[in-house]
Amino acid sequence: MRNGSTRCGQWSAALVVLCELDGPGAARTVSRFADRLQALLHTPAVEPSAPDWSPILVELGHSGAGDGLVRVEVSAYSEGRRHPVDSGTVEQHRLRAYVRDRIEAAFRYLTPGADELVAFALPRDWLDWPVDRWESAPDDATPLGCVYPLVVTDHARRKASTRHVLTRAWKRLDSLPGARMHRVECGGPEEPGRLRMRLRRPDACLAGFGTAPAASRTRPHFDTSLTAPAPVIVWSRDGCGSGQEDCSGADGCTGKAFLDALDACLTAVPPAELPRRILALREEADAEEEHWAHGIQLLWDDPRVFTDPHAVAAAHARTPVA
Repeated sequence: MRNGSTRCGQWSAALVVLCELDGPGAARTVSRFADRLQALLHTPAVEPSAPDWSPILVELGHSGAGDGLVRVEVSAYSEGRRHPVDSGTVEQHRLRAYVRDRIEAAFRYLTPGADELVAFALPRDWLDWPVDRWESAPDDATPLGCVYPLVVTDHARRKASTRHVLTRAWKRLDSLPGARMHRVECGGPEEPGRLRMRLRRPDACLAGFGTAPAASRTRPHFDTSLTAPAPVIVWSRDGCGSGQEDCSGADGCTGKAFLDALDACLTAVPPAELPRRILALREEADAEEEHWAHGIQLLWDDPRVFTDPHAVAAAHARTPVA
């Protein structure tokens, strides 16, 4: 019925034009007008595009050569292309300086004026590393996370099947006006299986933790959030530390206070803008000693920001990080 009404409306408009025209070419003019009007009315809606980031990817991995060594690979992404910057095996006491210098070198490959994003791809047991607190330059003690939007990702989630699921999730998230958070509190958390179900719903976006990943009571829930996979996970390295088994998550719990503040802060922030919002929070926390966002960690994982995961996987097979 709607299509019939639309066609009638198009021809009514065409007849109005015909009444205003005269001469042998009038009919052809009206026909072209009707065709053009139909094309305009049936133009498909434009889908939201991926965020326009130019990322610098820092991949860190365990080295088989010894506990004091870390495998490093740094790449820059510009206009859909991956540019290897440098790779090597580095002693831990040299790691920060090595990474800092390679991040600086990676900027040469970025599109001038583009929005940079520094992403650390880490082994699962290193996701809580305070990489956002590493110094940004030899002559500047400002933390990296207070200079650039900085996120962490789980290296194990870079397999093709997980990237496929995450890409589908992010296409849905593009239409959301804010980041809806599912709270995982230290007091009486739900079963991991039920959490997985919630995080796989179409409107699921962010899993917020009141505890650090190593907390025994919520560690299964953190692992579940990673494998679900949740597109975004946020926690505080300074989260609830009262023995987990004893905390009920009531008023006075540092984890609850963190989640309350986080929920109020992010509820109106589109998921694609979370790295910028967390950058602002880190700057505020760096300037205020008692700020609630001290130690905030953002796992933000949109595969569209990076090159085709199949191509990345093939490249990794030839690098020291593989």
